[in-house]
Amino acid sequence: MGDTVPVHDVVHVLQAKGVTVTAVDAATHTYVVESDGFLEEIIFTEQVSKKRLQYLSRKLSIAIHLFWNPDQA
Repeated sequence: MGDTVPVHDVVHVLQAKGVTVTAVDAATHTYVVESDGFLEEIIFTEQVSKKRLQYLSRKLSIAIHLFWNPDQA
C-alpha cells in the first residue's frame, strides 16, 4: 500500500459508497463532498495523500483499504 492514491480512484470509491462528489473548479481541483450531514469543499491533488484518505475514511465511515482497492467498493 503506497502513501498516495490517484484522485479518480478516490472519487470512484466515494461515489460507490453513496457520497456525492461534485467538481467545482477543474483548475484548482476543488470538489464539494456531501453525505448525511457532512458537507465540505476539498481540494484534491492528482495523488491524494494517506493523511487526507484517513480523514475521509473517518468522517464518512468508509473502510480505508477501499481507496487502494477501488474495485472492491
